[in-house]
Amino acid sequence: MSSRSDCIKRGADLVIVENEEEQEFIAKNNKKEDHCWIGLSDLETEGTWIWVDGSPLQTGFWGSGEPDDHYWINNKKYEKSDCVPDYDW
Repeated sequence: MSSRSDCIKRGADLVIVENEEEQEFIAKNNKKEDHCWIGLSDLETEGTWIWVDGSPLQTGFWGSGEPDDHYWINNKKYEKSDCVPDYDW
């Protein structure tokens, strides 16, 4: 099961970050770990970032050297990483 399908099953969805305030809120309130999954990917076209609602990424808060694989928030910055079971949702 993917992180998104699990969220939807629970009546939720992966987050879409629309501004820096939302980015800060997520980073500040993420109690489980220092990173979390968000609803952004370039799965269809490498380098073209699309949110789960189909809208394109307008402003990203990338960490140093990113993007380079999948998308999550780590230490208040976006990072790209492969979607592997080692990363819980």
